[in-house]
Amino acid sequence: MLELPPVDPATDLAYVMEAVRAAVQALPAHVPLIGFAGAPFTLASYAIEGAATRTFALTKRFMYTEPRAWHELMQRFAELVGGYLAAQAAPAPGPAAVRQLGGLPVAGGLCDLRVSAQPARPRARGASACR
Repeated sequence: MLELPPVDPATDLAYVMEAVRAAVQALPAHVPLIGFAGAPFTLASYAIEGAATRTFALTKRFMYTEPRAWHELMQRFAELVGGYLAAQAAPAPGPAAVRQLGGLPVAGGLCDLRVSAQPARPRARGASACR
């Protein structure tokens, strides 16, 4: 359905992984680096809206009018986020921790959260559980 190219964070984003290693080495030993990535809903929202939003109007319209495409997009972003966090944590030395940021459709309420973000969260978390 979606024709998005596959992304291998370890190779396609190698420059980010090199920056993570350089930052860890440059910091004093007692200062931890925390790696991060946007949550699948956050990434999808920026891709659909084109900018930050308080209402998520375009995102919610896509979510409810194209549910199959929405869930496929969320799964793709979840796999990407999990792989990206795992790639950040994998190189030695890597960050002390990795974290997924954002992801809650705050303007939508609990129903929108269940439809939009919940199904993809375990996949993004599971793939990044390496540290």
